[in-house]
Amino acid sequence: MTSYETNLLLNKDKYIQRIKNITNASFPDYEFIDHSFLFAHKVKYAVPMNGTFYDHNKPEYPIFTYLFDNDPDPFIDLIIKP
Repeated sequence: MTSYETNLLLNKDKYIQRIKNITNASFPDYEFIDHSFLFAHKVKYAVPMNGTFYDHNKPEYPIFTYLFDNDPDPFIDLIIKP
């Protein structure tokens, strides 16, 4: 684990609050909606739109994958600075 990752883990509450503050300032009408249903319920024998995630040995994927998971590496450009 890098020192950057360790810092994120040790200060995660601070960073989460920071993200909430930025979100509220940028999108004042934003309301959190629990997405656990989309992760818990799976679709069988369908291929996600982004084929890079498709595994022939895994015949089911969460609904979330079909709706939102179209970027092969969505966090590659995400940097949270302390």
